[in-house]
This record gives sequence, C-alpha cells and structure tokens, in this order.
Amino acid sequence: MVRNLLNLITAWASVVLLVLVIAIWVLRVLVQKNIVSKDSFIFKANRALRKNHKWTGIAFLVVAFIHGLFSSEQLLSFNWGSISFLFILIMGLSYLVKREFDRKTWVSMHRFLTLLVAATFFIHLVDVGISGVDLLKVPAADISDEIELSQTEIVNMQAITNGTIVYNDGVYTGVADAYGPDLTVEVTIENNMIANVVVVSHNEVRERFWETPVQEIPIAIVEAQSVEIDSISGATYTSVGIKNAVLDALSQAVAEGELPEAEAIESSSNNHGRGH
Repeated sequence: MVRNLLNLITAWASVVLLVLVIAIWVLRVLVQKNIVSKDSFIFKANRALRKNHKWTGIAFLVVAFIHGLFSSEQLLSFNWGSISFLFILIMGLSYLVKREFDRKTWVSMHRFLTLLVAATFFIHLVDVGISGVDLLKVPAADISDEIELSQTEIVNMQAITNGTIVYNDGVYTGVADAYGPDLTVEVTIENNMIANVVVVSHNEVRERFWETPVQEIPIAIVEAQSVEIDSISGATYTSVGIKNAVLDALSQAVAEGELPEAEAIESSSNNHGRGH
C-alpha cells in the first residue's frame, strides 16, 4: 500500500512539473509575440518560471526517476513510462552540452525533446490510467493469496466438522512390515492433501510380485486421498505393507481427525506366491 501511494504521489508530481516545464515555453512564446503586456500576470509568471526553469527540469528528472523505482513496471523495461524517462534524460543531458551548439540549434533541439517527452508521457498516462486510482488498490496477486488462504481455512473447518482428517503440511516418513521387514515410504502433504507417496526402500523379494504394488498403490492412495483402497491381487503383503507405512507417516501429520486402523496381514494368505 505504501509503495502504491508513493507511486501515485510521484506520478502526479511528475505531471505537475511537466506542465510547468511546458508552461515556460508557452508563456515565453506569448510574451515574444507581444500577445500579452508586460503588466499582465502571464508576463510576470513567465519571468518567475524562467528563473527556475533549470531547477524545475532537474526536479522533473529526479521525481520521474523515483516514480520509475516505485512503479509496477521495471524502470529499464520497454514501456511508455521508460521511453518518456529516456527522453527526459536526453533532454537533461542536452542542457549540459548546450555550449557545443549555437543557441538557435540547441533551443530547437530542446523544444523538440520537450515535445517527445510530453507526447510519450501523455501516452503513458493513458496506458496506466490517468486517474491513478487503481494504484491504491491491493494487487491482484495479494487478493488471490488471501482468497486461497481463506479457502484452505474453509476446507480445514469443513474437514473437522465432517469428521474427516486435517493434516499439517510437510514431508513425513513411515515404516511398516510387508512380506519383508521395514518397508519405508515418504509422504508429502500440501494444503491438507496427500500430494505424493513414494516407496523409498523395502526388503521385498521376487520383483514380479512387488513391482506392481510399489508402482500402483502410491498412485491410488494419492487419487483416493486415503489408504482405504483395494490391494493388488496376488501381492497383498506388499500392498498392505505400503498402506500401513503410509498410515505411519500420516499419523505424524494429523492435526485433526482420526486415521483408520492399520490393516493386518493374515498369515494364511496365499498372496505373493505360496508363503507370501
């Protein structure tokens, strides 16, 4: 909000200073053409502005630069604000080398640069919105972050109300026995969801039995957001071991709710081949 306010203040300060810079030129033409008398307010205003013309130009350059720093656009990116600032900079540098030109040539060049600055500055104002009111609004990204946070909180509250489970985000490791001991999984929780399940190590034997559950059970758990899924036929030991290891990991992540009981492996099972 503070950045946006500074952006708006320096934007309008730049507009005011540019108007003063152009007014010096316009008033001078009016005086030179004898359109106004020496006793008029315009004549006196022209004299006062001419005395401070250099400092007005320097102030315009500095304020425009500060505005660029606080702008949502990068100062050196290709946009109308940066193009206008480039002409402002060239106009300022031309003042430093004006002794290298005859007065008529330098004045013509200086006025031409002023026109370029005014034209690109006006296009920039139209491009970003002349009022500048939008600069004081909260950026869309910030609003979406707040909405996303609110939706997450609502999901969590609904989960608690419905008696389901709320998890703390993080990566958790779980271990359980399958056909062999110490089957280990890694479970990632993001935004109260099971985002990923990976079997990181195991002591299963005979790849033709454990390969399918190791590949498919983790995917099924993520899709179902639950360990209460069917085991792979013919590979029950490994299937149940993975599910129980995931339960062990989830037990460390639970913030609200209760997990299902670990699934028992019947010793009389004929899965995974005889003896599995």
